[in-house]
Amino acid sequence: MANMNIKRTIPLRSPPDFNKFIKEIQARKFQEQKRLVPTSRILLGMLNQYKQHPLLVEQLFKADFK
Repeated sequence: MANMNIKRTIPLRSPPDFNKFIKEIQARKFQEQKRLVPTSRILLGMLNQYKQHPLLVEQLFKADFK
């Protein structure tokens, strides 16, 4: 198995808007904490939230934002 450089992990097969969203989160966290939060850490946090609340994504798609 090949070694992965965790600092270079990027989301694959995702729309450009999602990549932009991840970069915005990184920028905000960098301003708050003065350190870079890796993309893999952000994606892991999203996965953990999805595991805790699996119906949340479905509810967000059905929501009517104004």
